[in-house]
Amino acid sequence: DVSPVATEAKALSRETGDALQNKILELAPFGLQSALYPFLNALNPVLEKLKAVCGKPYTWYLTDFLKEVDPLLDLKEEVIDPIRKFMSGPQKTIFDSARKMVQAQEPNFAYIQGDESALLSKALLDPECYKGNSMQQVKTLVDTLQEKVGAQLEAEISSAKAASLALKDRLCNMAEFSSLSVEQQAEITQPFRDFTQSVERQQLIAVIRDMQRRFEEKEYQQLLSRLTALSQPKPNQATPVQIAETSTRDSATQSEVVDKKVEYILGRSIRVSFDKAWLADESDVEHYLAAMREAFISEINKGTRIQI
Repeated sequence: DVSPVATEAKALSRETGDALQNKILELAPFGLQSALYPFLNALNPVLEKLKAVCGKPYTWYLTDFLKEVDPLLDLKEEVIDPIRKFMSGPQKTIFDSARKMVQAQEPNFAYIQGDESALLSKALLDPECYKGNSMQQVKTLVDTLQEKVGAQLEAEISSAKAASLALKDRLCNMAEFSSLSVEQQAEITQPFRDFTQSVERQQLIAVIRDMQRRFEEKEYQQLLSRLTALSQPKPNQATPVQIAETSTRDSATQSEVVDKKVEYILGRSIRVSFDKAWLADESDVEHYLAAMREAFISEINKGTRIQI
């Protein structure tokens, strides 16, 4: 017969084993989230420890288990409880917001001053960020970064809009533009409005700069070519008698002049031959300007127009 003491010991051992197994089942799902929350890897040795003390004979819990109690209690206090509190409280909300902000704004971090972005990335990867006031520091870094990124984005958008407005003003001040009809002028200026509306919606600084570069180097050149084509006087309608009297050679020459497409080149893309890496004095400036003048005139003599 089993004594009441042995029965009670078995029941206590079974209860202890069940409690340990339940703790494993409670903590195991956290491991599935370690890709999003790297600090949850701190639970791995805890789970290994719990698994090591589960499924033992009941006599083991009456003897050897006593040696494991203090280490298990330390793990509960130092790892399990802080992580459970983190994952069920406002600290997790701060972590989630910071992680999403980094994912969305990381491409912009290269364009702002300060080390907040590096500190934030380091804090989110800290294996002990679930402890202490780490998340309050993370929140401060997030707030600072959002303010800096927002200010830089606003500055980049304003700069791109100002640059396009300057190009538009130059174009609209040309005599060729004044010679166009109202409808033709609207056609020429519409791309500037489209660019402004598009750049205002952008959230990445690199995209804004690339849009500005492409607009200045490609779309604006196309607008200049279109302006030139629209402003050219159309050949007069000739009568049959006039056509008969016009030589074939003259007709071909006239057609060539009318149909010839004007090419544009960016002023900054023109290579200026100069033997120094920088300008150090007035003499250098004069020599460089002379070299630039020569390079620009050479392009113009080829029939190219220089975009400035």
